Amino acid sequence: MKKEYQPLTVTEYGQNSIDQIRQAFSDLHEQMEKLAGPSRVRAIALTKLEEASHFAIRAIAEAHEVQ
Repeated sequence: MKKEYQPLTVTEYGQNSIDQIRQAFSDLHEQMEKLAGPSRVRAIALTKLEEASHFAIRAIAEAHEVQ
C-alpha cells in the first residue's frame, strides 16, 4: 500500500498533542454553533473547520510518527 494511504502510528506525545488539538477544534465548533445562527455561511465555516482539523491532526501525526 502506498504510504499516503497507510494509517500513522504516533508516539504518546503525538497522541496527547492530537487529543489537545481535537478538543480545541471541538470547542471552537461548539462556539460557532452557539454564536452563529443556522445559515449557509455557518455550514461552510464548520466544514472548513473540519477540514482544518484534519490537516492539523495529520501534520502532528507526521511529525510524531513512530519509525
